[in-house]
Amino acid sequence: MRCCAYSAATNRPLHLPSSSSSSNSFPPPGAVGGDAISHFEDKLVKLEGMMKIEKGREMARVRTQRLREFMKWTEEEANEVEEGKTL
Repeated sequence: MRCCAYSAATNRPLHLPSSSSSSNSFPPPGAVGGDAISHFEDKLVKLEGMMKIEKGREMARVRTQRLREFMKWTEEEANEVEEGKTL
């Protein structure tokens, strides 16, 4: 959630449309490059492998599973929006 809060504060979108035909203007003017979901992949899901202590790896494994589930939901919802199935 810290990543999402920082992204919002710096005008970085949560998720960029996968199709280049989108009429949305992403990233918005003044935004930090990329989107929050990309940062999840670039850094956050890799943290489990960086943990030195087993308890840390276990905690990171649980959080990574949650993060991947959130990413999946975000992608599904973004696809629905792009297809016009939801507002």
